[in-house]
Amino acid sequence: MKKICLILLFLGIFNYVYSYFQPYRNIETPTAGILPHGGYILNIRQDPNGRLTGNFGIGFLGRVYFSLGYGGGNIIGDGEPLWNPYPFVEARVRILDESFVIPALAIGYSSYGYGEYFNEEERFKRKQNNFYIVGSKAVEIFNYGAVHLGAEFIPNPDSGESKIDFFTGAQVAVNNYIEIIADFRLGMSDKIKDNYFGEGYSYLNAGVKMWALPSLSVAFYFSNILENGEEGTTFNKISRSMEISYEGLF
Repeated sequence: MKKICLILLFLGIFNYVYSYFQPYRNIETPTAGILPHGGYILNIRQDPNGRLTGNFGIGFLGRVYFSLGYGGGNIIGDGEPLWNPYPFVEARVRILDESFVIPALAIGYSSYGYGEYFNEEERFKRKQNNFYIVGSKAVEIFNYGAVHLGAEFIPNPDSGESKIDFFTGAQVAVNNYIEIIADFRLGMSDKIKDNYFGEGYSYLNAGVKMWALPSLSVAFYFSNILENGEEGTTFNKISRSMEISYEGLF
């Protein structure tokens, strides 16, 4: 009986420690992570062409995450800023908590797009996630880490493109100050040939996040590593980004 109690206690402690590591986002794909009740996060991301995007997210009841963001291109540089046509929003609900075996599960919606916005096509260089479902599981890699797997659903896809797409991502903490991040989108909803954007190669992003303080981090990202886009244009180039994040509790 004592052995059984010790095993159950160990599993409970293990689950608590590894469930605590819940990143709320990869580089350009969501996770099942939820901020604690009253927790908030403020991000400022810089992308090519002087593009800046600010984002503020907050957690409710340990199960709901909501964020609002806005930005535009040419904010850093000469000339007039090219503001986005609408603010970004994301809403996420945790429907299943992580256990020793079962991953956390969340559903949500995100209008966040990445890269330059094109008025004529009414889209960003890399599309938003739309409606999604995602599972996340903490794993023991080096100090700790997490893996994520999800699907996104596009209500009105472009002609010839899929209504569903799949993505995955992972974080690995090298130590208490450095974290390696990567994510991958299959790109089934963005693979029309000779249309500037996705050419069917999928989207791979990778980066590193450094924690200057327990609540303050700076991340550097490389996006579109597979150079998905029309050959000879900026659409198939690897882009470099920087993001500053601050997390806290009300």
